[in-house]
Amino acid sequence: MTIVLSQPVDPITINDIVVRARFPLNDDNTDDTKRRWPNATLLAYAIGALQIFRKKRPDAMRNALQDDIQHYLLTTLLPCSADYIEPLAQYVTARAMFGEDENAVQAAAPAFYQLFEAHT
Repeated sequence: MTIVLSQPVDPITINDIVVRARFPLNDDNTDDTKRRWPNATLLAYAIGALQIFRKKRPDAMRNALQDDIQHYLLTTLLPCSADYIEPLAQYVTARAMFGEDENAVQAAAPAFYQLFEAHT
């Protein structure tokens, strides 16, 4: 089975980040009852990623430095290019993996976080 991810276009939403983060987590995007990570959890991780991203790359946030990111929803349009969806999703993936069994993912989570760091 081949999974084809469509390339998001501007504007993107937090849900685009969450959907992309679910693939390496092997988390079901279609059935809420089969998800290991609820939307609320991944939303919180995505908000954390955006807060870091805004501090590291204020130029990429399209003058959204005053936005109250804490109140963003899955449907919130993000003030950044779709080019940044992958590193933001990698951060969300890493945060989710850090919460899993340490022995099962001890090498994977830091690798995803390093990808986020390298692209921001």
